[in-house]
Amino acid sequence: MNKKSISIIFIISILFFGCKKDNSVANKLYLQSLDAYSKNDFLLCIKLVEKAIDLNENLIQGKLLLAKSYFFLDENSKALKCLEKIIKDNPEFTDARIWNIRILIFSENFQQAKKYLENELRINQTDWRVYYLYSLLAKAEGDFETQISMLEKAEIALIDGAKVFGEISEIWQGLGLEERANENLNKQKIIIGSSL
Repeated sequence: MNKKSISIIFIISILFFGCKKDNSVANKLYLQSLDAYSKNDFLLCIKLVEKAIDLNENLIQGKLLLAKSYFFLDENSKALKCLEKIIKDNPEFTDARIWNIRILIFSENFQQAKKYLENELRINQTDWRVYYLYSLLAKAEGDFETQISMLEKAEIALIDGAKVFGEISEIWQGLGLEERANENLNKQKIIIGSSL
């Protein structure tokens, strides 16, 4: 090998291992931000998750956590700005689209929320959250027929989704992981039990 080849390999390895280290630190910061979020310490969450995103700009869940934290601090314009960027860069990220709609409704931007909900229903008819958000919008607009209709559709989608927890439980049980199997079975029972 010549000196040029060795230099190139050296530079690539520094970049590769440097990125791995940054991602490792970013993931630790993200986990700490999740902990802060779970304790409703949204200011700390924002501080930690921003550092994590600086180290790993592909941390999409971190960007969503940032938007959610802004929402709970009643900084909806910042939350919406974060979500718009996430959706632009990752249009397939359903949770970001759902949160965007939710914040639009809570911000009383009903026309925009309705536009996004109609689009969401074209591509996502199995997610109970879409129907639930539509029911919130209908309630805000005083349209109780639509509200009831959407809540019924949310219930149907939720019950259909409960079947997934039963199947996951069977897989965990087959792998001998009883605790995980029971967790999923309990989730299924809660959903199905609440619909009776």
